[in-house]
Amino acid sequence: MKILFDDQRLPIACPNCGHKVNKTVNWFRHNQKLTCPECDFIACLDTRQLRREIANVDAAIDGFMRELIRLSNQ
Repeated sequence: MKILFDDQRLPIACPNCGHKVNKTVNWFRHNQKLTCPECDFIACLDTRQLRREIANVDAAIDGFMRELIRLSNQ
C-alpha cells in the first residue's frame, strides 16, 4: 500500500536560508538531495531514518489490509 501516503506533503526548511519547501513522501523515498528554489543551495539530506519509518508504516498498512481481508472472508 505504498501509494496510500505517497502524495502526502511534508515540509522541510532549507538549512541555508530557511525557505520552507513541501516535498511528498514519494519524493523522500527516492531523493536525498534538496535544491532550494529560493537560494539554489543544495542540501544533502540524511533520510535513512525517515525511509525506515515510511517502510514501517507501509508494512503496518499492508498488515492491516491483510487482516481486513481475512476478517471479511470469515
